[in-house]
Amino acid sequence: MQGASFIALVATLSVIPTIPVAGMALILGIDRFMSMFRGLVNMIGNGVATLIVARWENELSREALRSRLA
Repeated sequence: MQGASFIALVATLSVIPTIPVAGMALILGIDRFMSMFRGLVNMIGNGVATLIVARWENELSREALRSRLA
């Protein structure tokens, strides 16, 4: 599913006639790295959100978290 975001971007930008094809090639080269970083940020955010909700709901204590991470 890595190329889906680029296809959506190209379809959106195709209605704007002022963007050159070379610009699309540049975006394609960068999009792969951006996709990796988006996935990494998403994974970290999901982990942090899980810990926050667990603490908020009193399902996780600081001592348990420290002992499991140690």
